Parts: sequence; C-alpha cells; structure tokens
Amino acid sequence: MLVPESNTNAASGDEANRAENTRGRLLYVIMALAGVLYAFVFSYFLPEYIRPRSWEGFPQWIRLCMTFWQRAMTWPWAIGTMILLAAIYRRERRKKRSWILVFAFGGLLGSMLITAIQH
Repeated sequence: MLVPESNTNAASGDEANRAENTRGRLLYVIMALAGVLYAFVFSYFLPEYIRPRSWEGFPQWIRLCMTFWQRAMTWPWAIGTMILLAAIYRRERRKKRSWILVFAFGGLLGSMLITAIQH
C-alpha cells in the first residue's frame, strides 16, 4: 500500500534547497566583490600592473601569449572576456569550482573600473 508523503517533508526539502541556493548565491556575490577588491588592492600596491608592457627580447611564443593576455584584460576586449566567463559560469554553475570564474569576472571588472578612474 502506498503512503502519501507528508507536506512537512516536502516543505522542509524546499526550504533546505532555498537556503542552499541563497548560500550559493551569496558565495558568488562575495567572490565577485573579492575580485573587484583584489584588483583595487593590487593596483594600489603595484600601479604599473595594468599598463601594457613591451615584450621585446622575449621568445616569440611568450610575446604572443602575453600580448593576448594583455588584450584580453583591457578595453574593449575585456568585455568579451567577461562575457565568456559569464557564459562558462552559466554552464558550470552547479559545480563547486565555478566560484573562480566569478572571482576572475570581478577582477576584470575591477581592472576596468580602475582604468576608467585613472583616465
């Protein structure tokens, strides 16, 4: 004979899921803010880190990688990088390691804010 589930079990399960989702969202908001804060602190102690550098004298593969890296972190390419990070996060958000994507997103946002403030 089938026994129907009680409403208290379903309600407590919904509340547990809601609490877990809220806690997860809070972690992502905190990590995004930590990324922005990281960019501001890093630029305060090392103000030259945002400015583009010349990679003359380095091997060709290092120059290519670092040029790509610098462009991915500066306007307007940083917008594309942030969209890519957001898309990967949306696909991977159920996994426990997706917080690093949000941190990187916040770091890029902070770097763009710093550049906007300095100019």
